[in-house]
Amino acid sequence: MGERRRIVWIMLVHQVEKRNIVLLLCLVALLCLCAACTLQDAQTDRPGDAVVSDPPPVVSIVIHTEPTDLPPAQPLPTPTETPAPSPTPGFLPAFSAADYPLNGKYIALTFDDGPHDKYTRAILEILAENNVVATFFVSGRRAEQWPEILKEMVAAGHEIGNHTYSHKGLAKISTAQAREQLERTNAIILAACGVEAKLVRPPYGQMKKSIPETFPEYTFVLWTIDPRDWETKDTKGTIHHVLKKAKDGGIILLHDIKKATVGTVDPIVKGLLAEGYTFVTVSTLLAIQELREA
Repeated sequence: MGERRRIVWIMLVHQVEKRNIVLLLCLVALLCLCAACTLQDAQTDRPGDAVVSDPPPVVSIVIHTEPTDLPPAQPLPTPTETPAPSPTPGFLPAFSAADYPLNGKYIALTFDDGPHDKYTRAILEILAENNVVATFFVSGRRAEQWPEILKEMVAAGHEIGNHTYSHKGLAKISTAQAREQLERTNAIILAACGVEAKLVRPPYGQMKKSIPETFPEYTFVLWTIDPRDWETKDTKGTIHHVLKKAKDGGIILLHDIKKATVGTVDPIVKGLLAEGYTFVTVSTLLAIQELREA
């Protein structure tokens, strides 16, 4: 029994030794393989033997632009706030003292109670043919009906004044009523043609003494020559009266709602032009008088 165990032990030892030899051989082989790889890497890393790969293709992007004659772009200006538009004064063109020698002969032609859709337009044509200006004191009620005529007046360089809304006499109504008459008409004028009337002609030429002080924003204007064309409807008589009474600084009163008045305008204008008068708006005439008195 003891001999058998000894033999078995010897056989086991031999088997272990064989396994060790095999493992040792495997280890040697592995070491040799590693050494070979290291040598190959060292040869590959030498500068003379470096592998150069092909460079990536170069992509060129060409932008084609059309030739242009425009100048180089300029820097944008610094934005500024645009002021809100304000109402245009009620007279055109603006007064310039250089255009009106103080020794000239000036007269203002004015019309009350319009506009009239037929007669006022006929008068505007006559004024345009003679290249003269006038001042129209409009009724708010009529201006409300024909606002386009007010635009034509302004476009032609004429002046627009306030003649109340419904031709109420400012001597017979309260201050509150007078304010309503004037402000309502001014609002209509402003909406119609963009001008703010500064002149007022009181209906019938009558008003309370306190009115100018109560409404200092307005200038109240009467007249110096009144042929009463609205009453007589006498074309020849009106022409004769105006030409006879005309003088430097005068203000002629006519009414553009009367058919007979239309026929008086051209002879009056031509007659006064022949006498050396220059037709101006009421505002211009007042400015000239102020300069003369200075």
